[in-house]
Amino acid sequence: MVARKEIIILNGGGHKGIVKVSGVTGKDGAAKVSCSLDFRPNGAKLYLIGDNIAQMALNNTNCEAEVAFSAKSEIGCVLRSSSITMFGGSGSKSEMLKRIDTYQHELNLSESDAQGGSKAQKSRAYGSAGGGENVHGDYNGERPSENKSVKTAEAKPANEAAAEVKDAPQREGRAYVDASARADVNPLGEWTKYDGNNFYYAVKPQIDEMFVCYPEEEILVSTVPNSKWVRVDAEDGYYVVGLLYDEDEPSFICYGVPQIKSDAPVKAPPELQNMCVWLPVNVSESVSGYWIIYQSAKTGEIIK
Repeated sequence: MVARKEIIILNGGGHKGIVKVSGVTGKDGAAKVSCSLDFRPNGAKLYLIGDNIAQMALNNTNCEAEVAFSAKSEIGCVLRSSSITMFGGSGSKSEMLKRIDTYQHELNLSESDAQGGSKAQKSRAYGSAGGGENVHGDYNGERPSENKSVKTAEAKPANEAAAEVKDAPQREGRAYVDASARADVNPLGEWTKYDGNNFYYAVKPQIDEMFVCYPEEEILVSTVPNSKWVRVDAEDGYYVVGLLYDEDEPSFICYGVPQIKSDAPVKAPPELQNMCVWLPVNVSESVSGYWIIYQSAKTGEIIK
C-alpha cells in the first residue's frame, strides 16, 4: 500500500497551527508527524484520529515525532491543553472528542493494569519472610514501561474501544457527552466549497498554512493599515502574500513582488503587467515598493 502525506490546518482559541503527517497507510505502521504552532504550548497533546488514535506531546512551537498510526482515508486532528482546544482535518468535532475520550479511558485502564502488575511483582520480590527481607535478589525495582502500555492502547481496534465504551459505567458515558457539548462549532466547516461568493473561505486552509509557515513582512504591515503579510522566499528572490481587512472581515487577498532600489526606472515585471498596482514604501533601505495583485476575497476577481 502506497504511503501518503497529509497537511492539516489547526484552528481554535484564536490560534493557528499546521500538522504534517507522512508515511500514512491503511495498515499498522509508523508515521512521521511535525507540528508548527503560532504559540508555545504548555502541556498540550496532539491527537491524530484515523483507523486508530495516536498522541504526541507538544512542548515547543515546532515539534516532531514518529507515532504508530494508520488511516485508510480521512485524518482528523485535535490539540488539547488545559486552556485551548484546536481542530483540523476531517470529522465532526464532537465525534473526534468522543473518540479521544474513549482512547484516553482505555489508556488509563491499561496503565492501571500495568501498575497493578508492578505492585504484585514487587510484593512477590519483597516478601514478609525475615521481616521484609528481599527474597529475590534479581529484582531491580523497575516498573513496566509506560510506553509499552501506550503502544498497546493505540493498537487496539476502534470497534473494540467503541464496544467497551458502550458497556462503560454511566458516569463515564456522561463525561463523553459533556466533552462533546463543549466542542466549538464552525458553521463554515474546515473545507468550504466555492459558491461564487465566498472565495476567501474556499481557499482559507491554504492561506492559513502560509501565515503559519512563513515570516511576517514587517515593511508592508507597517505601511498598509489593517492588513497582515508574510514573506515567501523563492529561488530567484521572494514574493509576499497578504490579507486586507474591512474591520474584521477579509476584503482582499494580495500577492506581490518587491521592487529593489536601483537607478533603473520603476517598472512592473512583464508577467504582472495589466494585473498589478504599484505600492511605494518609505520605510526600507533596500526596497522602494511592491507590485501588488489585489484579488477580491468575495469573488476571487482581480481588481485594479
